Formats: sequence, C-alpha cells, structure tokens
Amino acid sequence: MSDLPAPVVEAGLLFQRASILGDREALQRIIDWGHEQIDVAYPEDPIRVPLNLIRRARAHREWDKVVRTAGKDLRGTIMSSIVRDLEFEITRRQDEIRADDQERRRRQAVLFDADVRLKEQKHFSEHQSELRIKEHERISQINHRIAQEQIRLEHDLRQQGEDAASRRRKDERDQQFEHQITLIFADAIKNQLGENPTQAMIDAASAVGHKLAEIRSNPAFTEDDKHLQIQILLQSLPRVIGGLRPRDV
Repeated sequence: MSDLPAPVVEAGLLFQRASILGDREALQRIIDWGHEQIDVAYPEDPIRVPLNLIRRARAHREWDKVVRTAGKDLRGTIMSSIVRDLEFEITRRQDEIRADDQERRRRQAVLFDADVRLKEQKHFSEHQSELRIKEHERISQINHRIAQEQIRLEHDLRQQGEDAASRRRKDERDQQFEHQITLIFADAIKNQLGENPTQAMIDAASAVGHKLAEIRSNPAFTEDDKHLQIQILLQSLPRVIGGLRPRDV
C-alpha cells in the first residue's frame, strides 16, 4: 500500500510529460513540491499521530523512487486543484521561457538584420564614396587635359599670329624693296637714257624683274635669304644701269 498522499501521486504523473523531463527547473520544482506535500500530510506529532514519522519517511522514500522512475509506474489523472495549480504554474513558467526565448531570437534577428543593413549601407556608402572619388579624379584629369589643350591651342594660335605678322612684315619689306628698285630703276632710265630708253635698257629691266621673281620664288631661300638677295640686287642695280649707256651710245 502506498504512503504517498493522493496529490503527490497526481503530481508524479507530470513526470511523464516530455516538456517536464526536458526542464530541469520544472523537475526540481515538482520534486520539492512533492516533499513539501508529504511533510504537510504527515506532520510530526509523536503524541497524537506517532506513526506519521514512519509514514513520512516511507513516503519520502517512495517519492524518491517515483522521481527516479520518472513516474512510469503511476496511473491516473490529475484531479486535485493544488496539483492543477502546480501544473499551471509550471506551464506558465515554460510559456514565459519560450516567449522570452522567442523574443530573444526575434531581437537577435532584428539586430542581425539591422547589422546586415548597416554593413550594406556602409558598403554602399563606401562604394558611392569610391565612385565619387573616381569620378572626381576623372573629371580632374579631363579638366587638366582640356586646360593643357587650351594652353597648346592658345600657344599655336599666338605662334601662328606671330608667324603671320612676321610674314606680313617681310612681305611689306620686300614690297618696299621692290618699289624702291622700281623707283631707282626708273630714275636711272630717266637720268641716264632720257625719256626714250633703248632696247638694252628694256632688256635690263626685264632681266632685273626676272631675277627678282626668281629670288622670291626660290624654295631653297628662307625669308632672310630672300631679303638678303634682294638687298644685294638693290645694291648692284646702279652699276648694272650705269654700264648700259656706253654700249648704247
């Protein structure tokens, strides 16, 4: 015959639940609760109930056996309200644990997602910064090339302008020489041969004009060479004209 109080036997049925077996704190709560109920059921009173000491000791041993076998040899249903309260207490505690665990996992997931988004945003920001830096470098390189090209173009235009001005000055100087030659030649004809030049003078004038054209069109001469040749021609022209009159007299 069992010395276990009925509520303690019903509490032993809780050991058959997998959720209880996997919860060490719940197991210990039921074990402690069973021992407490045994002490309540068998109070120590050697005078009025002297056998309680024996029943209490046997009940504790039997309860320890139920605990070791996880209540496998127990049969029945839970009827006592105090056992249902114990069951509700344990179930609520387990629900709270599961809820806390779910909330912890949810927060971890949220933190993980936030961390992932933060890293993605950081990576995106770094990528955008790299793109902006590279774009700035490309724009700087383009602007540098444009500036260099503008400098080169301005230099070329300035050089072309200077060359054109130099050519104009040389052309003007040559034209002045040619005009001077023409005047000298005309004066020489007028002073030495009168108003009616001979064929020799006409031929000489033609030869001078031909020589002048030859100097100006000679590709081997630089502008300075042409200028020098025209000066030489200009200087030798009076001797050429002066040598014509004796032969025509």
